[in-house]
Amino acid sequence: GFFKTNQLISNSKAIVKCEKIGVINSRRRMVSSDKSEPSTVDVDEENDFDEATIDEDVSKVFDTDSNENISSATNATEVDERAKAIKDYESELHKELASLENILRTERLNLARVKDKVCESGKPGFFMVQAQVNDFLRKKDLDQKTRVAKNKREFVEKMLPVVDAFRKSRETAPPLTEREENMHTSFGSLLTGILNVFDKYGFKEFTAEPGSKLVPGKHQIIEARDSDTDGIIIECVRSGMLDNDGEVLRPAQVIASKAPLPIPVDTSAGEESTSGVDSE
Repeated sequence: GFFKTNQLISNSKAIVKCEKIGVINSRRRMVSSDKSEPSTVDVDEENDFDEATIDEDVSKVFDTDSNENISSATNATEVDERAKAIKDYESELHKELASLENILRTERLNLARVKDKVCESGKPGFFMVQAQVNDFLRKKDLDQKTRVAKNKREFVEKMLPVVDAFRKSRETAPPLTEREENMHTSFGSLLTGILNVFDKYGFKEFTAEPGSKLVPGKHQIIEARDSDTDGIIIECVRSGMLDNDGEVLRPAQVIASKAPLPIPVDTSAGEESTSGVDSE
């Protein structure tokens, strides 16, 4: 760029010099045409004048160009600084906007909480709280009833083997003395008390009547005897237990009848006799 600038300056000086020489020659022709006045133009002065004038003109031209370049560079720098300032301002605005949005969100949450407190403090809030309390008490009562029913059911299931043992005590250990008879009487009193507790808890004892029809799920077959009819109760070995809803807690053990299987008919002899007749 430096060499190009020097070349441009040299070319400009040459052009200006040529123009000045043309002006001087025209002045000489004018002086020579006027014979009444001698020529007083000095060549050295002309050359000095020409060189000084050329340098001055060229320096003015390039001073003007440099000033324009400097002013354009200054303007570009100012534009860049202004754009940077605008971007910085935009980033600050975005930060302020995000901060304001967070504040607005927090205020909305606080407003919702205040509205809830106001509703709870007034008449609607009273009915709301009352409904919540009633719902809580209802669930608590239902859970308590379910827990009590479960405990009663577990108690009855655990006491049923004891009841069976009391009932079989005379068979397993028949009384031989008065003392043993008194013990069996005491066992009978305990059995009656346990059955009363079962009845109080809502559990009912049932038996299977001989001759009645067998009911699956309610009766448990422990022995099957051949009979003409199928599914008829012959004897009840152990009583069963039902709850208030009619659900079977323990099925009754029974001896039921079972019809004999049909005897298959042997048709091979008949077929042979039929085939012999046909052959004859």
